[in-house]
Amino acid sequence: ALTITAHTRNVRRVLDDLLAAVPLPDGWDERLRVAAVWHDAGKAHWAFQKGVRDANKDLAADELWAKSGCKGRLVHGRPHFRHELASALAALQHGVEFPTAYLIGSHHG
Repeated sequence: ALTITAHTRNVRRVLDDLLAAVPLPDGWDERLRVAAVWHDAGKAHWAFQKGVRDANKDLAADELWAKSGCKGRLVHGRPHFRHELASALAALQHGVEFPTAYLIGSHHG
């Protein structure tokens, strides 16, 4: 199991390593850093949290979880819920520019 905060910290660390090795043009390194911060914000939504807690009853209720620690597909508390879309919409509401929000919303394909 992994909290959203811990998972985001790990993603940012890996991204920083990649960006150190491969410089990008025109501010894309900063866009990717912003996308890394927001990419799983939608996992804070109650529907996602219900899914991870249903998958792993041992998860603390006072944390926001990114990973349940269990294998298999989560069943969320809302049909067709996509954390990527929730993340992108939250980012847009907080002033993140559209190209970055698009990366956030499409980070699973």
